[in-house]
Amino acid sequence: METARFIIELLVVLAAIVMGTRSRGVGLGL
Repeated sequence: METARFIIELLVVLAAIVMGTRSRGVGLGL
C-alpha cells in the first residue's frame, strides 16, 4: 500500500532529522 510506504519514508526522514539535531545541536538551522 502506498500509505504504508509513505509512513515508512516519513519515519525515515524524522529519524534523520532527530539524529541530525542530536549530533549537531542545530537541526535544520531554522
